Amino acid sequence: SSFPSVDRIRTACERLWEAIEVLPSEEPLSVAMVALGAGTGNLGVVDPTRIAAETLKAHFAIFPKPRIERVCFYGYQMVEYLAMAGELVKHYPEVLFGLPPEARAHVVAQGKK
Repeated sequence: SSFPSVDRIRTACERLWEAIEVLPSEEPLSVAMVALGAGTGNLGVVDPTRIAAETLKAHFAIFPKPRIERVCFYGYQMVEYLAMAGELVKHYPEVLFGLPPEARAHVVAQGKK
């Protein structure tokens, strides 16, 4: 298939987090994360965001002092941003407090459905 599977996205995320740990610098790193496979991969943004959040959480369990200091998930359009934020809040509830008030209200309302 020319489209990525959920398993392929999971493997890609796991490998990405691992690769970041062995970069040749000692500095903490920030990562800009897109929803792998969302656009031309036909997966939408929710599944790739969920997979990235799950694999990142697992990565942090393996690496108690990770090089990854910050991850910024990037949704190009507002609908993508809100869908990604809604999924991220499920895995990292503290994300909710960093959202703009309008986005926070939307994510909270969606979570109550």
